[in-house]
Amino acid sequence: LEGIAVTDTVVDTFGSIPHYKRGEESDVSDLIWRAYEQQETVVIPDVSESDVLSPTDTPIGSAVVQPIPRHGVFILSAREVEAFDETDIALIEILSSTVKGALDQAENRRTLRENENRLKRQNERLEEFTSVVSHDLRSPLNTLSAHLELLDEEYDDRRIERAQRAT
Repeated sequence: LEGIAVTDTVVDTFGSIPHYKRGEESDVSDLIWRAYEQQETVVIPDVSESDVLSPTDTPIGSAVVQPIPRHGVFILSAREVEAFDETDIALIEILSSTVKGALDQAENRRTLRENENRLKRQNERLEEFTSVVSHDLRSPLNTLSAHLELLDEEYDDRRIERAQRAT
């Protein structure tokens, strides 16, 4: 899970944009991945009382990790302890749901564009094939039709008329 949208404060606080690798020997990465995989909001009101994080490992005092299904996580942290109340958590869940909807819609549009492009290429190949087949059949059919006309002039046979209709 790589940070893709962060505030300047995150970079100032952590020195860079955080990345959380699966299986990394880090309690923070384990916490983030567990929230994502279990699709459960993790609220840490006070890092000093957390069994996962330690104040010596992180400059934050409290945090909320909100999973965004199929896309990642939304992490909100503060230097203060107990910085987030129930209203904040509800708003984070609403924001995350809205972000998920927007990301899903963008992904659906990308998939539709890819499918449209693929169908366009297939249609172009089909048109080329149709043109080649049409050209390849036209000449022998014209020859056959001309020979049938000659036969029809020379012989009076209903089978020749049926053959002409078929060509």
